[in-house]
Amino acid sequence: MAPIVSEEALSRDEYLELVGSTYGPAIAREIGAARLAIQLGFPQPVRAVRGGRVEGGKARFDTPLVDLLVLETPLIYEIEWGRP
Repeated sequence: MAPIVSEEALSRDEYLELVGSTYGPAIAREIGAARLAIQLGFPQPVRAVRGGRVEGGKARFDTPLVDLLVLETPLIYEIEWGRP
């Protein structure tokens, strides 16, 4: 049902409304509140991160699940690592 799979153009709100009408408002709220958190470590220092942050020498990304499911706006992630 996710637009990323169906290729249907839906906004975040439209998608959550559709999920709520099909599966119930509790499921729509869960999807709306869910986040995808990723932490990546590298063998050399992380110099810069786009779309996330550097924390403790690792690249960290925290994205709302609904943003990934609808792809209403581009999600761009970049990591620069290695010795300067």
